[in-house]
Amino acid sequence: MKIKNLLSLAGVVSTFTLPVLAISCSENTNNLKTLDELKNKYETEIADLDSKNKNKLNELKNKYETEIADLDSKNKNKLNELKAEYDSKVLELVKNNRENEWYKQNYINEKWNKDTSRSEKIENDYNNFLEKRKQFFANDQKGFLTKQKQNELLHFEKSNMEHFIELKNKDSSTKQKVWLSQIIKNIEIDIKFLESDMRLLGWNAEKIADDNMLKFDSNAQLKKIFKIKEESVIDQLINNLKEGISKGITHSKLYVKQTIAKALRNSFSDIITNFIKSEKTSITLKELLENEEMLKNNINNPVIKFLKFYGTEYFENAHSEASPIVFSKTNKTNSNDEDYESENTVFFKTYSLNSEGERTMENVPVYGFGYSNKEIKAKNIGISGMANKEAADKIYKAQLFKFTSLNKNPQEIYDEGIKKSEQSLILLNKVIKELAAVITGEKDKDWSANIRFNDLKLLANESNPGITKNITVDIIKNNKVDMENWYKFITSDEFYYGLENDLTNSEIDNIIQDQDNKIYANILDRKGFKYLKSEKYENDKWVYNNNLTNKQVYAAAIKALKEYNLWYSKTKEYSKSFFAKEIQDANITVYNESDNGLGSYGFNNFSFNGKPYFGLPKWSLSSFVNHETIMGHHVQNVYSNKYMATENNDFYIFSGFESASFSEGWGLFVEWFALESGWYGTPDYSEKETFDVLPVDFSKSTNGYLPIISNDATEEQINYMKQVAGGTYWKLAKSVQKDLDDQQATKNAIKIGNILQYYGYLNEKKMRDNRLVLDTALHGIINNPDQNIGSGLSIEDQRKFMIKNLSSPSDISEYPKRYLGYPAQAVSYNIGKEAFKEAYIKMLKNSGLTRSEMIKDKKNIQKLFDLFLAFRDIPLEEIIKMINFEFCINS
Repeated sequence: MKIKNLLSLAGVVSTFTLPVLAISCSENTNNLKTLDELKNKYETEIADLDSKNKNKLNELKNKYETEIADLDSKNKNKLNELKAEYDSKVLELVKNNRENEWYKQNYINEKWNKDTSRSEKIENDYNNFLEKRKQFFANDQKGFLTKQKQNELLHFEKSNMEHFIELKNKDSSTKQKVWLSQIIKNIEIDIKFLESDMRLLGWNAEKIADDNMLKFDSNAQLKKIFKIKEESVIDQLINNLKEGISKGITHSKLYVKQTIAKALRNSFSDIITNFIKSEKTSITLKELLENEEMLKNNINNPVIKFLKFYGTEYFENAHSEASPIVFSKTNKTNSNDEDYESENTVFFKTYSLNSEGERTMENVPVYGFGYSNKEIKAKNIGISGMANKEAADKIYKAQLFKFTSLNKNPQEIYDEGIKKSEQSLILLNKVIKELAAVITGEKDKDWSANIRFNDLKLLANESNPGITKNITVDIIKNNKVDMENWYKFITSDEFYYGLENDLTNSEIDNIIQDQDNKIYANILDRKGFKYLKSEKYENDKWVYNNNLTNKQVYAAAIKALKEYNLWYSKTKEYSKSFFAKEIQDANITVYNESDNGLGSYGFNNFSFNGKPYFGLPKWSLSSFVNHETIMGHHVQNVYSNKYMATENNDFYIFSGFESASFSEGWGLFVEWFALESGWYGTPDYSEKETFDVLPVDFSKSTNGYLPIISNDATEEQINYMKQVAGGTYWKLAKSVQKDLDDQQATKNAIKIGNILQYYGYLNEKKMRDNRLVLDTALHGIINNPDQNIGSGLSIEDQRKFMIKNLSSPSDISEYPKRYLGYPAQAVSYNIGKEAFKEAYIKMLKNSGLTRSEMIKDKKNIQKLFDLFLAFRDIPLEEIIKMINFEFCINS
């Protein structure tokens, strides 16, 4: 207000001078001799008057500005005093309210901890809900819903969900809130499925929150379909799929073909065996399923009716492209033919009696189960490729909700994946230079390497087998990393167990017959590897690397199994120290020889692929085994079986809630926690933003896999470093600096080993970052695609992106197929990890401890991990609520 008045005063002074000048001009005109004199006089008077007015104006302005400044200062001081007083009272009120809430919640917890009556009522209400829900399937259609049944079930579930929400919000203990959140989330997921018309893609609604829709990458789901005995149920499934065709809601042709292949391979393999024994060289699916000689005992199986419809009429109406469903005993002769089967050919075991009456086994290839050249290049093969884009968007978002328990937008996930992938590549570049400095002995020095390299690996086939060649690659030149050459180096044979050198038959026999390796050979024999060393097959060349015989592949599997177990034995005690409860050991074994998967955990066993190239490289050992054993999935399994949260010591509610973002998010979180707890070197605890940067020192790691050397290495430590990881770290230490003595070579080898294990962690992290892009670009409706990546991706498109991001060969080969057959699951890892990491950082900041102190103290971590694991899977948003209460954190 005062500034405006001051400006008004200035205006008054200016206009006031004009009439005065006019009067002076009238009175003196006749007395002045010339116009110039008159003009000069007036100009002088005006200047004098203006000067006086300006001085007066400046005086007033200064006076008012001083008064305003004084007043503002007083007001600001007063305002700050009031604000400080207000903030203090608000904080005190919040604190008191938080304490009151905590005491109230703690009182409720104590009340219900020994009295299970309320929880029993919750369980009873949920069981009653599930029993009433079953009535919707007590008909001839079972879980394959008509439109009317879908609407009725939707209304029923929405009305019942309100009851459980009310229970959760009214005097529930912390445990009851978690159990109720699991129940509520199950119902929410089912509602999403019902609202999305997922039934038109073959969804079976019998089990609540079950994401099935003929997913070929989920054996358990498909087996349920293939065990159906009632024709009326199959008819309703077919009717739903037909309705989907009419509405533009379909699977892709490739999705259909792989589902058919999985059915015939796993559930109806006898039909294929009959084809192999027949004189026919090829047969269409329709002919196969109409041939009584092929079907035999399956003639009256209603599932055959479904397979015939799904693989013929539905296949023709499905979106995108694929080769015809034809099974053949021979492949196309031209490997460039679009229908040439280039990947995942299936071999069937057939048995016969030889001339001596002995039962012999033979692996016979049948083409039509794998992927053709056309299918590798086909675009729009995911959910987003269907004609009905609105339905595609709803269905994929429903799948995302199932796997993350959060309402996530595909575009946001896609954008986040691109951002994270770019950041990971920057870190990779730094790691490569860190490794080069140790190997060459100088920072920023050019680095070349002589390597044994097989450029095809898992992309090889009978007409184009893999071959290892000796080549030289320039990895760093003029301080710039050549990423293509780095990729050749890091995926060279040196980084696969048993492929470090060409072995003679005698050396291979020594590995197989070594008494220390007998335990591993016995495991391999039980897993179907035995034929590789049999007299009939031992000298056959391996298609993925013609430098190897089958017997060397067997020896390589022994070395891998031995090294995995060595790593586990060295690291398990440090891993266990972060858990307050006793953790039993896991078993480490291999997949069946016929299996091409990477690895998985189940029933106390961690299984990995023992075949070279199919398994992960040496540098992924730490992150991989950690994820699957201790501290990862194995610990989850132990808690689920022994340390569940209970009331009155033995009561708990099992809701059946499953969340990949929780289970896989935990696995990825402990990969990050390994970095935080010093597995790869001394962490950079000064970094405050991502908590995810390079260690500051790679010379010592905490997990026990590689030795820590304070002064001089012992003879035992030197020998260990010469042998560990097939001698790779030692060889790299002396690859450029050939004259290093054993002491320095040992220290350098330890650094190299830690850097490479960190690279493996970073590579696995980056792969999960990539998944955010790839799954959403495959299945989601992406309105703003990145110009370098796009959307509606083919398998080939995904691989190009993965190669650019330096993924491992086995990941590049298999994961794009997995993403197709298991929509939305792939994004759950990263989203879940971020929730666990957020909770950990909140706990850390609230504790008052530094990052280093937190790791050394362990007590807070043990409490946190106990909370994480005590309820099986938990909806992600519930994790933060639980941590806020248990650690008295003001949210």
